[in-house]
Formats: sequence, C-alpha cells, structure tokens
Amino acid sequence: MTKNVKTAAAPDISNAASASVLPMLGLCPHEDRLTEQDVRNMPLYTWLLIAEEDGASVEELATNILRFDLAAHRRWAIQVTRSYLDRARWVNERIFPTIG
Repeated sequence: MTKNVKTAAAPDISNAASASVLPMLGLCPHEDRLTEQDVRNMPLYTWLLIAEEDGASVEELATNILRFDLAAHRRWAIQVTRSYLDRARWVNERIFPTIG
C-alpha cells in the first residue's frame, strides 16, 4: 500500500541570481543607511530570509543561494553568508517598516 505524501517544494531561487552579489569580493556593508548594494541585493535578501524561515541552515544558504563550494571555501562561505543574512535582517527590521 502506497501513501501519498506531500513534500514541500524547494523555494525557487532563480530570482536571487539576479542580485548583484559577488560574495568572493567581500562582506555586506555596515552603514546605518540603505546603500546601492542593498537595493541591488533586495531579491537576495528576500530569498535568504525566506529560506532561513523555512529552516535552512547557514551551510544550506551558502550552498543553495550564494552558490559557494563549501568544500573549497567553508570558513569564507559561512562568514559571507552570515554577513548577508545579518544585513537582510537589518533591512527587514529597519528599512521595510519605514517604507509603508
């Protein structure tokens, strides 16, 4: 007897690729204002927050969204991913509420 089991579909991250992220070049800005880089990376920030809310680990975010090769650059990948995730949270908490 076979049971029909629904599984959650993986989020479509194709729009995240349009963000102008060059993770190998550095970490996110730390300015206390919205930067041009933030504006360009809004799709990426959104996907990071959605995936995190869905339970993705930092390693999964680094691999699946930022496209890092953890075997080659694990420490850097985790550091950059945390930087982008922290910035995404900051934008979500500080900037989004003021837009409405």
